[in-house]
Amino acid sequence: MPNFLLPSLGGGKHPARLQQLAFRDLHSLLMSGEFRWIPNRLGLDMALFYDTGKVTPRFRDISWRGLASDVGIGIRFHGPVATPLRIELARSREGMTLVFSGRAAF
Repeated sequence: MPNFLLPSLGGGKHPARLQQLAFRDLHSLLMSGEFRWIPNRLGLDMALFYDTGKVTPRFRDISWRGLASDVGIGIRFHGPVATPLRIELARSREGMTLVFSGRAAF
């Protein structure tokens, strides 16, 4: 199967801020957790998050060992139906990452 047709984990199409996981293979594991709070009711909320995951060529290789992870903080500006702007700052082994997105995290 061509590499570009394999399932991917991380990057822009997943909730994970794990930019280092923006690679592909046949099997993947992704776990994300957020603690959200609403400082005001005018379309602003904030979140602390933790993401971890991995991709493997064989299903039996999925385990709790060797997971890549990140932790960070984010701010979301939203209306009643959409999230037009999400800004997050994440720290992982590869360093700091600033993420801008126009959709909800989940």
